[in-house]
Amino acid sequence: MGPTRLLLSALAALACACSAAPPATSAPSDAGTDAKHKIDAGPRDAAPADVDPRYDRMTSGGGAVLANMKLAIVYIGDDTDGAPSRDEYVTWLVGSGWWGIMNQYGVGTGSVVGSVRVPKADVFQPGDVDANGVTYYALVDARVDALVQPADGGPSAVPAADAYLVFLPWGVNVDIGGVTCDMYYGYHSATLFGHVPYAIMPPCTGGHSGTSISHELAEMATDPFPESGWADHTMTEGEIGDLCNAPAFWDGQLVTRLWSNEAGACVP
Repeated sequence: MGPTRLLLSALAALACACSAAPPATSAPSDAGTDAKHKIDAGPRDAAPADVDPRYDRMTSGGGAVLANMKLAIVYIGDDTDGAPSRDEYVTWLVGSGWWGIMNQYGVGTGSVVGSVRVPKADVFQPGDVDANGVTYYALVDARVDALVQPADGGPSAVPAADAYLVFLPWGVNVDIGGVTCDMYYGYHSATLFGHVPYAIMPPCTGGHSGTSISHELAEMATDPFPESGWADHTMTEGEIGDLCNAPAFWDGQLVTRLWSNEAGACVP
């Protein structure tokens, strides 16, 4: 857990056949960021957690959950530099029995209200990304906010939704106290000005895997404004996916294991 208590998520590192990007080689470590802007991220390639079998590991901070999340999927980049579609998987996920594990935390069936592909040039301007293909989380946050809530009051380029799943284009990673793909396979936050929950999936196989996507979506639904919703607040060991950090299969699909207070264990 990082020193600024940012609810770091441990993201599973199974690759998904839908991506051809080369794997990163850096060793995982914890991330930290500005305490005024909470994000939730975690190390890649982490081993399954050895968790203490207590029933009350998840406690509510009193904040909202996304009880019936209406999710929009945003792919930044075209068919050559953007992520391949994961619409079918995500649509299945938020209506699956696996998603039902979160009923105990006040989260019911979700839905995908639409998906859109946005040109890379409409989001990232010259100078936004350095020579190593890295930008910063505050800039990404501002760009997401501008996509969902245009400053000029004009129509949004993306569907109206409760929350957004954003896939970054190839060649754009984010420094969140460590660089995505090198150290992290995703993170979630809420826009600083608009307070809109979103999850970022970076341009690598791990960032497109079912384990990573399911991890971030489950945590965004149960803790959309990090540190306010369901988490292990007393032991500072993270959110619903962090305590387990291991892949599993459900109906033949890769998902992440989640902590269940009802079972007092990681499930499935």
